[in-house]
Amino acid sequence: MKKKTKSWDRGAVAFAFLAAAALGAFGVSESLYGKSSKKEFAPEVSDDNFQKEVEKSTTPVLVDFWAVWCGPCRMIAPTVEALAKEYVGKAKVAKVNVDDNQLTPSQYGIRGIPTLLLFKGGRVQEQIVGAASRDMIENMIKKHLDVVKPA
Repeated sequence: MKKKTKSWDRGAVAFAFLAAAALGAFGVSESLYGKSSKKEFAPEVSDDNFQKEVEKSTTPVLVDFWAVWCGPCRMIAPTVEALAKEYVGKAKVAKVNVDDNQLTPSQYGIRGIPTLLLFKGGRVQEQIVGAASRDMIENMIKKHLDVVKPA
């Protein structure tokens, strides 16, 4: 006797297949905030090394709290990476995957993603929650760069 499959079973399988295909189509599978062979300017930080890489940094650090399944996170990822490349030596940019690292987001009250926190001197200076334009993110970084004023 053939076992009858419930329609929700087929629907769940179809949804999982479509979601996996969509993530692949967006390049999320390996290249966008995943493993990549190219040099990343915005490295992943974890609960274990957050204090060393962010809180004890001598330069401002923009931290992007994100997750693979988050559409708005994928939208701003290329901008965050481009700014990381542009500000090498002036500011650091780091990423925290909230699914893999739950302690750090809870310490900083992260309730929604993407959330961008700008750290300077080990303390949060500014925050942006949700997808933001390049100008908004860049202006947040620029405000906290140490500028040498002419005498």
